[in-house]
Amino acid sequence: MSYDPTGPYRPPDPSYEPWQQPPQAEPSYGGPSPGPSYPPTAGYPTSGGGYPPPQPAHPQPGYQQPSYPQPGYQQPGYQQAGYPPPPAPPQRNTALIVTLIVVIVLVICGGGIAVSVVALSHSKPSANRTPVPGPVATDTGGGGGGGGGGGGNLSTNGTIPFGASHSAQWTDKISATVVSVVKFTPSSTAAGTHPGQSGIKVTVKISNNSAKRLDLTLASVKVKSGVSGTQADTIIDLENNLGLGFEGSVPPGNAATATYGFSVPTGELSKIDVEVSPDFDHDSAVFEGAAS
Repeated sequence: MSYDPTGPYRPPDPSYEPWQQPPQAEPSYGGPSPGPSYPPTAGYPTSGGGYPPPQPAHPQPGYQQPSYPQPGYQQPGYQQAGYPPPPAPPQRNTALIVTLIVVIVLVICGGGIAVSVVALSHSKPSANRTPVPGPVATDTGGGGGGGGGGGGNLSTNGTIPFGASHSAQWTDKISATVVSVVKFTPSSTAAGTHPGQSGIKVTVKISNNSAKRLDLTLASVKVKSGVSGTQADTIIDLENNLGLGFEGSVPPGNAATATYGFSVPTGELSKIDVEVSPDFDHDSAVFEGAAS
């Protein structure tokens, strides 16, 4: 029996041993038909016909490519069809807002002005704060200075020496004493010093023996030096506890003491005049002496 390796598949020949069987030809899928007895059917996967060729990638009728928007579909970010439009933002009444702001500013400014006026009125002592003595018929003394009438008249004549045992008396039972006048060295941060001048500390005590509270907010202490009466400048020296002097008020039967700093020419320390007045309604008392 002859063997055709290119022919179609044939069953094994029983006359051969298994190791003597001729090799079988592998069928060729998708190739030409092996013979006229094997006509391949179009589109049917047989050993001679294979699968039909792939169809061209053209859109089928009624089919939309996914890369194109479908009918009735809106791209993201655009208003959807069939939904009502969003409500319009509320309109702001600009005129009303501006009016409210103006009213608030006027109220705040008006309140600040009112507070300032009230504070200013309280910062200035009124005449009612000054003790008013009983009726005085005549002026009982001379006095050095001017201005006060009624109970603000001095009952002490002439100049008064320094020292705790010497005091000026007013007719409304207010008294003042220049306790001491001493030299001192101002600190480097002191204000009011001058080259060629020396600093002096003047300690003043004011006693209230009247029946009313005495306001010392406007108490005045001034210094002159030398024969010509050179006006001394006030020294503010916090390191030496020298500030603005008297503050607050003194109740009846009490006294207040304050220390002032002044700058005077060094050659005029032997003649110092200290002028003291409890307020504008009292005459000024003059004390005289030398700085120690």
